[in-house]
Amino acid sequence: MNYGVFRLALGVISRGGRFAKRKVQLRGCESWPLADGKLFQARVGSRQDAGWFVQLTYSYAAEGEYYSGTYQQDFFRKKTAEAFAERFPKGTQIPVHYRPGKPEASTVVPQDLHLHLAGL
Repeated sequence: MNYGVFRLALGVISRGGRFAKRKVQLRGCESWPLADGKLFQARVGSRQDAGWFVQLTYSYAAEGEYYSGTYQQDFFRKKTAEAFAERFPKGTQIPVHYRPGKPEASTVVPQDLHLHLAGL
């Protein structure tokens, strides 16, 4: 078997597992309160199982305290990941959902992020 094809197949399977886990963790988060997040960093990284990711590090205020969190999105191509990261310079405002009663738990909902990038 071609080693490159094997690595690609392993990457696709691994990504599917991460996606399913994240989907379960975020179930219902669209109804969580919304805060104005401020982007600290957009970092591009590579995965050992093939592929790339962008990690957004942000801060936000909720229930009178300041918190920080991260959001990660996977990409197959480095060029696509870099183009996505370039759209988030330091200081960019992004919508952040935080868990009621546990405001240190937060996420960025992909649909909100794409609408925000579109200016809607």
